[in-house]
Amino acid sequence: MSVVLLDTDMLSEVIKLRDATVRQHALDYTRQHGPLPFSAFTRYEVMRGYKQQGAVRQLANFAVFCQHALIFPAGPFRRPT
Repeated sequence: MSVVLLDTDMLSEVIKLRDATVRQHALDYTRQHGPLPFSAFTRYEVMRGYKQQGAVRQLANFAVFCQHALIFPAGPFRRPT
């Protein structure tokens, strides 16, 4: 299994834990590579969604989830030369 960077859609599926295949892949990944990696921008998008919905409990659970994740900082962005 390759090292990955989860985008917002994939992270959302992992957080929901509804799909057994997604759940198993996430578990296998963490066993092989450690914490799930995603960007600070993905973290922002998930938090923004919970705040817009007034989902206080999900927001608190996500904050705990983030403490055990590998979150890559956003930017600075540079144009390719």
